[in-house]
Amino acid sequence: MVPSNPSPPKLLDQVRTVARVKHFSLSTERSYVSWIRRFILYHHKQHPQNMAETEIRQFISHLAVDAKISASTQTVALSALLFLYRDVLKKDLPYISNIERAKASKRLPVVRSSPDVYSFTRHVSVFVVREIYYVPTAIELNELQNPER
Repeated sequence: MVPSNPSPPKLLDQVRTVARVKHFSLSTERSYVSWIRRFILYHHKQHPQNMAETEIRQFISHLAVDAKISASTQTVALSALLFLYRDVLKKDLPYISNIERAKASKRLPVVRSSPDVYSFTRHVSVFVVREIYYVPTAIELNELQNPER
């Protein structure tokens, strides 16, 4: 016997369904569900339908200030919430301004110039350089592939 008044799917199940219809990757779907769950818990399990840009701004700013997440992670969290409101709840949001943004990392990759490398190799024995840049010879490869010989 089929119930006469089935309950509508839960919010996070709706999020999963819409993400699958839009062909999101499984990792994106899981990430979005996780951020939406954190958003709901942050606001004491209040339903997102009853919240708007003020609560989104509070949550995203909290992530930057208190949770100290990276700028890219904060962007993913904001994208998840915008997906929730625009695509799942079908609720238009005005532009969300005055969000405290996480500071982007200022780390630069280390690139060595040719004189630096030359100076380094002059002061290090050939043996150490061979260990750092080890490339096995054909005989060594054969021994690795056939250890019983």
